[in-house]
Amino acid sequence: MRAMQRTCIRARSTWCSKLVTLVAFSVAGVFASFDIRAQDIDAGPYVPTPQYIVDRMLQMASVSGKDYVIDLGSGDGRIVITAAKRFGARGMGVDISEKLVDLAVTNAHKEQVTDRVKFVREDAFKTDIAPASVLTLYLLPKFVLDLRPKLLNELKPGSRIVSHDYSLGDWESDNSITFDSPEKEAINGASQTSLFLYIVPAPVAGTWQLALPEALGERNAQVSLQQRYQRISGTTSGARGKALRHAALRGDRIELSLPIGARDYLAAGRVRGDRIEGTVEVPGRGKLPFSATRIAAGTAVGWQ
Repeated sequence: MRAMQRTCIRARSTWCSKLVTLVAFSVAGVFASFDIRAQDIDAGPYVPTPQYIVDRMLQMASVSGKDYVIDLGSGDGRIVITAAKRFGARGMGVDISEKLVDLAVTNAHKEQVTDRVKFVREDAFKTDIAPASVLTLYLLPKFVLDLRPKLLNELKPGSRIVSHDYSLGDWESDNSITFDSPEKEAINGASQTSLFLYIVPAPVAGTWQLALPEALGERNAQVSLQQRYQRISGTTSGARGKALRHAALRGDRIELSLPIGARDYLAAGRVRGDRIEGTVEVPGRGKLPFSATRIAAGTAVGWQ
């Protein structure tokens, strides 16, 4: 039983249940010739994801030729191969089944994208996902949640994650769509597909020392930021600390409304580890440079 649970980690295209109805999808597009049957695979029941869902996952992540796509539970390889063939990306598929990895390699040769993709047999929890700018998954809910700290800790801020059918729990998605998928009804009784998009946020919790332009009349100030995934809030430090009216984070880009004197000033920058570099808007002076250095670490929800 334990072995079966571990093989389910490649569940982008796997449905693990005591009662599984296997359906062979007739898929249009570059994979119309694929013919995969469950009895050919020794790592548990296997059903390929319809090509139109693959396409929507990649479109949702805005995949382009600049991206490196990693698919955890890559099955026959169609997500990574489609990313290369239709979007010009590079990528890697990871699956625990040797037969599926071999099949994916064969399909990559058929589609003439072996110079852009590779497939490895590996446990998803042990895979180095740091190179990914886009990561796709179709895993059972338990594995999605178990992988969440790894995704936050290893992926670069700004990387995009698309999860098929199962959300990342209390990590609120940046976007989601639900649409009808009649093919699925024969498998699990549901006729809908849900896709969830996540933009990996930079960890910014802690106390930051600001270096502000002279025009503000206050060169040094401190801000303490609290963080729950991509949601942030903050206060200025000191006995008369003020709450920030606006604080937003998207990937490695941050905006803070800094209360200085009698007014707020909008600062926008890019997070680079313990440094923020950017500009602050000063009326009559335009955007002037500012920076910030983290001087005390904080605890960000989700990274543990």
